[in-house]
Amino acid sequence: MRLKPATVLVSIAAFLLASVALAQVQRAPDRPLPFAGRGGPQRTPAPAIAMATIEPFLSRPYVLDKEQIDRAPYVVGFPEGHLLGGPRDAAYVRRLVGAAGQAFDIVRPGDPYREPDTGEILGYAALFVANAILERPGNPAKVRIGEAARETGIGDRLIVAARAGPIAGFAPYPAPRGTKAQIISVLDGVSQIGQYQAVVLNRGSREGLRPGHLMDVYHGGDETRDRVMSGARDWGWKDQRFWSQETWYGDHRVQGWRYDEPDPNQPFPPHVEARRPSDTYIEPYERAGTLMVFRSFPRVSFALVLHADRPIHLLDAARAPRDRGQGPP
Repeated sequence: MRLKPATVLVSIAAFLLASVALAQVQRAPDRPLPFAGRGGPQRTPAPAIAMATIEPFLSRPYVLDKEQIDRAPYVVGFPEGHLLGGPRDAAYVRRLVGAAGQAFDIVRPGDPYREPDTGEILGYAALFVANAILERPGNPAKVRIGEAARETGIGDRLIVAARAGPIAGFAPYPAPRGTKAQIISVLDGVSQIGQYQAVVLNRGSREGLRPGHLMDVYHGGDETRDRVMSGARDWGWKDQRFWSQETWYGDHRVQGWRYDEPDPNQPFPPHVEARRPSDTYIEPYERAGTLMVFRSFPRVSFALVLHADRPIHLLDAARAPRDRGQGPP
């Protein structure tokens, strides 16, 4: 079958238009969202969201508190004395209540998420291990292991399976003005964070964070050594004259005279106040990227880095979006 030239041209044009549209979606330039607060419309990026990146995190892993871990059903053993179980294997579980055929997730309690400033525990990471179906209720109950990310072991917990809703339901919008958080962990365990990596924030639904909330990330606030001032500490005392200020005060700088201290009625003699200039400075905050909350728990949230201008690090600050001209919070 031969195609007419007009048909070929139309097909090529359609292909080119589709390619251009796809490239524009993938580039996803910054554009304002329909949100206006004090100071006018907010500059917030709306890049194409890599749903495949966050899909595994929409229903797993979990964040549990200590009471949930202590009360959860747990794997107590396997048939024939096995110590581990994989797909299609059976496992025995104590404290499991449910009907035959009910779906559960097997999870493994992990490290705690802590508040950076106080060390308070905000929850415990619960690593997804496998899916399981209840085959026979009882004490112990019998479950059949299904899809598995790793082998099931004695002591792993079971919780009712949570299934994610429609992925297309995400509509990014700015977090409420004044919202503040910090990055306290990375879900894939790296130290430097880039685009489309999932991070953990130390604020959750209790503080008003919801799926879809956008936040800007800032890096800075670290005390950094001033190499110039540090080098000035060698002030060349051997070359100073006896009556020079440097001979008596070294690398200190005279601020002035102090009088009437500690009491005007019984003061010390007037004396010079001299201070050594600081050889450190506080690194200014700079915007490092944008993230979107995609899952929230009472005290922590999971967020996806949508855009990164520079490397993002643990303990970087996350703030509600603001106009770029206003500077960091």
